[in-house]
Amino acid sequence: MGFATSGLALVGIIYALVLRLFTNMWVTGWTALFIVVLFMGGVQLLSLGIIGEYVGRIYGETKRRPLYLVQERLGFKPERRQSEKLFSVHRG
Repeated sequence: MGFATSGLALVGIIYALVLRLFTNMWVTGWTALFIVVLFMGGVQLLSLGIIGEYVGRIYGETKRRPLYLVQERLGFKPERRQSEKLFSVHRG
């Protein structure tokens, strides 16, 4: 969204400069104000998009979910349950 708005702002800036330099249809100060507003709007949306990506990745990391789940293990010894491990230590 930020890149699209920045691209649209660039088109608007070119349009304002063409009007200012090649025609007599311009209002004093309008071109500079128009360029600054479009540029700052594009920069703000671009920055907000970068911050949003960063916060989204942090949120994904804080869930601490595994990258994948294993449905079946082949070629490994069967694993004992945690309760069996605890009781086997105390029995000797």
